[in-house]
Amino acid sequence: MNREQMNVGHFYGKIVDEKTGKPLEFATVQLNGSKWDSTAKAMKPAILGGSITAGNGDFSIEKLPPFGEFTLKISAIGYKTQEMKVKFDIKFELGKPMDMQKAMN
Repeated sequence: MNREQMNVGHFYGKIVDEKTGKPLEFATVQLNGSKWDSTAKAMKPAILGGSITAGNGDFSIEKLPPFGEFTLKISAIGYKTQEMKVKFDIKFELGKPMDMQKAMN
C-alpha cells in the first residue's frame, strides 16, 4: 500500500459567526500537519489540505492521514484568524467495538 492509499481521513465542519450564529461564506480553512519528505527522508511541516466555506458555512477536506495531530487555521475578511489543534485519535482494542464518537478530539 502506498502513502496516497493510506490518506483516507476526512475532516469537515461548519464556520459560523460567534456573535450572530450566521454561517460564514468564503472563509478559508487550512489543515496543517506533517508530511513525509522523500528527499530529506524525514517528516516536514506541510499544508495537508484546504477548503473555502460554502454559503451555509460548510467545509470539507479529504484524503488526509487518519492519524496524527494537526492545526486547523480559519480566516475570513473582517475576522481575526483562528488556529486550533485537532487530532484523529482512533484507538483499537481487540475484541471491543470501536466507538467512533471518541475518535475525534
